[in-house]
Amino acid sequence: MTAGSDICLPGTATDLIGKVLSQPDLHPALQLDKLSPATEKGQRRAIDAVCRCTGDGHLLKNLVERRRGMLAAFAAQRFSGKTAGALTLHLSRANALENVGLAFHPIYGFAFLPGSGLKGMTRAWAETVWKPDASDQQAAEARIEAAFGIQNAAGRIIFHDAWPVQWPQLEPDIVNCHHRDYYQQGKPPGDWENPVPVYFLTVAAGTQFEFTVSDRLQTADGLLEQVVDWMRLALEHAGIGAKTAAGYGRIVPCDTDSSDSVALPASCLRREHDLKLLSPAFLAGAKQERADCDLRPASLRGLLRWWWRTMHAHHMGSTDLAQFEALIWGDTQRGSAVSLSLTGAADNAGPVIYNRQTVEQNASPPKSGNRKTIQGLFYISWGMLPDNKQSGRHYRQPGDSWKLTLIARETFRPPTSGAGRVTIPADLVMRQAEAALWLLARFGGAGSKSRKGFGAFADIEVEGIGSLEDCIAAGRELRDVCKFTTQTGRKTKTPALESRIGPIKITTPWKDPWFALDRVGDVYQRFVKECKPADRAKLGLPRKGLPRDLNRPRRLASPVHWSLTHGEGGRLTVRWIAFPDGTNDTSTGILRALRGFAERDLAESVRRYRGSGQKTPQRGRTTLDQPLQPRQTIMAELIEEKTKKGGWKARHPETGITGHIENNNAVPPDAEVGQKVKLIVKIAKPNHTVFLWPTPGTEQMQRKATRKPPGGRRRW
Repeated sequence: MTAGSDICLPGTATDLIGKVLSQPDLHPALQLDKLSPATEKGQRRAIDAVCRCTGDGHLLKNLVERRRGMLAAFAAQRFSGKTAGALTLHLSRANALENVGLAFHPIYGFAFLPGSGLKGMTRAWAETVWKPDASDQQAAEARIEAAFGIQNAAGRIIFHDAWPVQWPQLEPDIVNCHHRDYYQQGKPPGDWENPVPVYFLTVAAGTQFEFTVSDRLQTADGLLEQVVDWMRLALEHAGIGAKTAAGYGRIVPCDTDSSDSVALPASCLRREHDLKLLSPAFLAGAKQERADCDLRPASLRGLLRWWWRTMHAHHMGSTDLAQFEALIWGDTQRGSAVSLSLTGAADNAGPVIYNRQTVEQNASPPKSGNRKTIQGLFYISWGMLPDNKQSGRHYRQPGDSWKLTLIARETFRPPTSGAGRVTIPADLVMRQAEAALWLLARFGGAGSKSRKGFGAFADIEVEGIGSLEDCIAAGRELRDVCKFTTQTGRKTKTPALESRIGPIKITTPWKDPWFALDRVGDVYQRFVKECKPADRAKLGLPRKGLPRDLNRPRRLASPVHWSLTHGEGGRLTVRWIAFPDGTNDTSTGILRALRGFAERDLAESVRRYRGSGQKTPQRGRTTLDQPLQPRQTIMAELIEEKTKKGGWKARHPETGITGHIENNNAVPPDAEVGQKVKLIVKIAKPNHTVFLWPTPGTEQMQRKATRKPPGGRRRW
């Protein structure tokens, strides 16, 4: 970022800021508060600039050592923990940008965890988890008051700020609200709304923090040790900071084994499910790079909310639906009754790049003589190869899996004019979440193009949920408990199970998900080509917009959901379900026509290609995948090996790729072997990789190279 390009300042001030930005160690908090443009359009660029601030790692190391010596004098208890995923807190911290906060040390600028937040988190755990199981409730309450204090007496335990052991890496993250008008204005949550991405700052996974508590009285009665146990369990299973219900803020202790058998209070339930990919998934975070091609808890939570709404949307208006949704999933006024976290399997193969070779090796050429007909995989994955170039987005491979942990707690419906307060037990809350998960695994998927069959999961088993009728019954049970009465004429026009078309399923002899997706794309493409433009609009086509006479924004997500599942002997089954556009009743006809066409043509493809698609996908990075891309910003590690001229070399930990730093003179003189640094990839070839040390000049070159000039080519 250059100050002069976004902020109107006198020339002398601009020159001074330019000198500050040229320094190798920048203060992230000052960058965020003083040098960020106060515009929504420049928010992502401002966050990237904050993430590039590496800080002074040597200073932090010295500070941590001095602090340990000071705390040792208080006989403090100390333990370390590392973030299991992204962590964010203080999103409402006052600065120039909206919802872009983080707890920065006011002097040194590194991200830290305030002791006040740690105290509140630990007390909440003690009162809601530990105390209900205590045999002597009066003694338990006295112990909590002694540790944390009451209104007129301070507690014995002092909660010190948690500092990082090394300078923490900051990363951009994203919340992409697909239904802003639904949540804010009470409009139907339709698939025609434009998503509103909001970027914010997080501390990267794997960051190690040091937690310290001490006893003011230094009494040897075990209270200090007990508070440490409460804090460990709360950090690992409840999390700290913002968005903990979406999996943020979990911190696993470094010096002890993970405790998966924590006793929850009677008002909570915990369930675990395995999510396994059956088809490639185009997953991404804020950066849309290889590093964040992963299944994000926040994204999965959004998908569960979408499928949960299909269980209730037929029975209430959009305003009632939003209030009803808040009972289970929370809103700005109340916390969520469902929290979730994800843990990737240790044997996951990791992301690879989607490229033309992948398509050509896994798809059959179109048989039609129409030169406008393309391969089915190209058709349903359009946009994943940007500008129709050789390589595009990263994807996770079939066979990758994650452990999903769901925790449901007892909640309530506030009193209304027609009824008093209603308690919703934890088992009913869990039934809502698991019914939505069952629907997602059967008919949905995760990531881009999930409605075209990408990102499909293997079926999961849920006790008491085995059919669509069971999901409808689960929704009815919640409405009955809450004493909600369906009002005729107030039903919202949004996808609902009662208005669905299908489902249908076509059993195939194919075992290769790429081949099955190619056949799906071929069938879908041939149907669309026979449709009139007005009918294509009801399918969400063309991709870039809809006719203006539909009286809504020029966007419509596909109302059709294709998915894959495993059948007998590893053979794949294609599932199809559709939800008519609630704002246009004529869409039902085109969807019914597509259903018949899909059944006939997929059955014909099964007969024609009975001996094809038999190979199972090979997991692991292929020779076609080049994990690093030019202009990409990465985290690398300085290594001992040097160039012939004594210049620095670095290694990318995730891929093991080693390269030299071209602008070696920009590397700080106090850099040392093993230090983790941010670098820019200049050249990314299998046998020749070159990095650049970030400077204002190289970052400006990076931004210019990313933008394609009109009629020209990108140049580094």
